[in-house]
This record gives sequence, structure tokens and C-alpha cells, in this order.
Amino acid sequence: GISSQVELPTTLQSSDYVSAVSGDFNSAQFQIALSEDFKKPLVDRTQHFENFFKDGGPKFYIPTNTQKDKDATSLLLEKGDLQAGDYFLRVRYRNQNLQWSEWSDAKALHVTLKAIEDVEPSMSFEKNLFKTGEAVAVTFRNVPTNTKAWVGVYKRGTVYPKDKSVKYFYTDGKDDNSRPGNGVGLIEGLPVGEYYMVLFGDGNYGKVLSPHIAFEVSTRADLIPLTLDKNNYTVGEEIKVTYSAGGVFKADWIGIYSVDKEVGAAPGG
Repeated sequence: GISSQVELPTTLQSSDYVSAVSGDFNSAQFQIALSEDFKKPLVDRTQHFENFFKDGGPKFYIPTNTQKDKDATSLLLEKGDLQAGDYFLRVRYRNQNLQWSEWSDAKALHVTLKAIEDVEPSMSFEKNLFKTGEAVAVTFRNVPTNTKAWVGVYKRGTVYPKDKSVKYFYTDGKDDNSRPGNGVGLIEGLPVGEYYMVLFGDGNYGKVLSPHIAFEVSTRADLIPLTLDKNNYTVGEEIKVTYSAGGVFKADWIGIYSVDKEVGAAPGG
């Protein structure tokens, strides 16, 4: 029962296929992703038919059901949950015996925003560690069009505009035809080294549209890739870092540095 075209904010109501599992309904899980394999869902939300959280306070301290009068089979999407574009949606149900149904078929979903001008430009890529010769695919969204917006790549420790970019591309002409200002640019031929990239908006350096986004090109097989849950954070927001193959040494640690600084030799250095 979900429309293939929605305008945010909106509430999506899933179709009734609870009968796919036996027993009374308990939970619904919604996933929305850019690709049909759902490997990296942008929305992954599980809702229960009831959820008792805290209590009503004195004098009876009665537990509070935060799901009261809410439909767990409907998904509320606020304007900030997704950017304008094309996605895939799926849903599954769980009964009170904790048995999950199969996932529904993936449904194409086209999202628009009531005020697209309020959405900030952004730039991102899926990882921060690349092999020599591997193209760096940069996804950009909501970039002003016909303004000579461009992406510059700089060596770590250098500062623009004093230091020149090692690679660059203009976002115009690389747009998804159905979504001007959104698309993917490829950066190729980078030698081994540490870099950062920046999105500019005026053919020069006068309008910076993104923070510095760091990445590395390497031939080493022992480097451990670190993945962030997103590229942009507000002040005070928790940063989630995912890594694999770590813990080889008890003294392993993760450091955070400004992209224009050299890496120290020890924690805090």
C-alpha cells in the first residue's frame, strides 16, 4: 500500500502481510537503501506494538507505553531522514514468538522534499582507504547547478588556495539527469599518499560547501580501513567509527587529526 513517489515529511503505511508468520503481531522492521541489496540501509527502523519506557512519575509510577495509540506498521519519515532521490524500501514483521517473516519484495521509492532549497549540499564516499589504481567514486548531492561547483583533492598537510589541488572535477555535467545537482564523479590516477577533498561552489575558493573529507591511497595490505556512519557531524554529536581486523596488539588506538596536520607518533602526539 506504499506509494512509489512520496514528498517528505510523510508517513508510509505498509501492506498487511502479518499472516506470513503465525501468532500475534509484535514488531515491524523497515529498511530504505540506495541499492536493492540493502547492504548499507540509510533507514533501518524496528517498531514494536508496545514499548514501555520509564513511568508516569509520582504518585503511582505507572509504566508508560510510548507506543500507545501509534501504529507500528507505519513509518514516519521527517524531511531530514532522506535527501531527494531514488531509493528501495522493504519491510518484514515479527510475531510475539519472536519469529520473523521473510522480507517483502523491494519497492522503488522516489523521494522529493517540500523545500529542497533548505537541504545543505553534501559530498561523500563509501570508504576512506583505496588501493593504488582504484578510482575514488565521490557522490555529491544538492549542489547548486550552473555555478561551476567543483571538487578539489589536496595532499594531507597542504592548505588551499596557497597549495594547488592534485586532482579536481566540476560537478556540472556529471549530474543524474533526473536530479540536477546530484551525481557521482570519479577521481583517478592518484599516487600513494594521504589526501582530503573539498566541495566548492563558485569556480574558485570563495564558497566552501563541504567540510574536509580525508582518505588514503596505499599499496599496503596491513592497513585497517575505518568507516564512519556519515561524513558530516554537528558540534557535540557522537561519531561512530567501524573497523575490522583490529585488536592485533593490545596498544592499538584510533586518533583524530585535522587534515592539515601531520600524524603524531603516539596518542595525543
